[in-house]
Amino acid sequence: MYYFLFAHVRILSNVRRLSSLMRDRRHHPMEDALWLLEYVGRTRGAEHLKLASRRLSLVQYFSLDCAAFVLACIWIAQRLIRAGIACLAGRRRAGGQGRKSKEE
Repeated sequence: MYYFLFAHVRILSNVRRLSSLMRDRRHHPMEDALWLLEYVGRTRGAEHLKLASRRLSLVQYFSLDCAAFVLACIWIAQRLIRAGIACLAGRRRAGGQGRKSKEE
C-alpha cells in the first residue's frame, strides 16, 4: 500500500512537472499563428516547409514496389519448399520401387 501511494505521488509530481514544461511559452499561440501566416506570405507559399510526400506517385506513396518484392520472395520460397518436398517424396517412392526391382 505504501509503495502504491509513493508511486502515485511520484507520478503526479512528474505529470505536473511535464505539464508546466509544455505550457512554458514565450508568446501567445495566436502570435505564433500570425507570425507563421506572415512568414508564408513573405516567402510566397513557403515551398521549403511543405511535405515532399505530396509529390510522390501512388507506387512510391504506398510502397507498392516493396510489397511486390516481398510477395515475390514469399512466392519463390513457397515454390522452392514445394519442389523440395516433391523431390523428397519422389525419392522415397523411387527408392522403394528401385530396391524391389533390383531384388527381382
